Amino acid sequence: MLHLLLSVVISPALFLVNSGAATYDLESQFSIASNPNGVWTYGATRNLDDPLLVHGTSFNGPFAGWQSAPGAHPAIQKNVSGGTITSDGGAGSYPPGVVLFYPGDNTFPATYGVTRFTAPNDGAGNYRLETTVHSYLDGPISGDADFHVLHNGVEVFGQIVPGNAGTGYTNNLALEAGGTIDLVVGPGADGNHFASGFKIRAAISPTTDPVTNTVFVTNTVFITNTIVVTNTVVVTETIFITNTISLLTLRTAVDSAGLSSRATLPLRNSIQQAERQVRKLSDKAAQRIGPVNPQLAAEIQALVLKLIGNTEE
Repeated sequence: MLHLLLSVVISPALFLVNSGAATYDLESQFSIASNPNGVWTYGATRNLDDPLLVHGTSFNGPFAGWQSAPGAHPAIQKNVSGGTITSDGGAGSYPPGVVLFYPGDNTFPATYGVTRFTAPNDGAGNYRLETTVHSYLDGPISGDADFHVLHNGVEVFGQIVPGNAGTGYTNNLALEAGGTIDLVVGPGADGNHFASGFKIRAAISPTTDPVTNTVFVTNTVFITNTIVVTNTVVVTETIFITNTISLLTLRTAVDSAGLSSRATLPLRNSIQQAERQVRKLSDKAAQRIGPVNPQLAAEIQALVLKLIGNTEE
């Protein structure tokens, strides 16, 4: 299983979101009456940049929610019972109104669970997004998951969250009418949806404050559970580059290991997939950052060539 995260991070938040002044609130506006539901749409994708597959199956009970088919993941649900619900021997505790957000994995048609906010037809302008997530289970059973925020289809935040942990993202984002903010959950570094998922809160409100342009870019490539390839770029006024191992070095090591081509085929395929995704996300970063800072965009692309060993597919 391969995960590559390209992030533009502004400021993380704690698990509590101050949504008192929010015009749009995921918890209070959650509904199974229709999908889309006003500004909110619940769905899934196989890859982060794939078109949204809108959930078509709703369910009701102590938890009410949406999924692509009965019993399928990804899914999203809310505790509508009026009381606290527990599960998994007490590892899960869900107060009234909490929204739970689950990924799929390769055993399902879709991998990522997506909650999409769409700006209304008369709603062009800047929006303040405040969102937090935390593992939906606590204790030894709690699994990892990854959380992403996409702005008009471009990832602006991505983080793998270990079990028993949380993260958040707060920023001002500009949206035209029909523009989108996607909140996305994935199955984590192990690629398994078991015990993976989040309690999620999200508040989005119009603001007159300016959009922030600070950039923090992180690329992490996980190839199975055996080899980890990490490359980090922190962009403030200086660029710091840390290479644990380049894909070129990894590829050369595989070639010189003296193993049969059949034995190394899965790893070779993972390396090639990593190279393709690094190139793809590099191009997206250049498109987004280039108009604002051409020098930074060129530095990011040069870093990608260094990571993959300046090879062509």
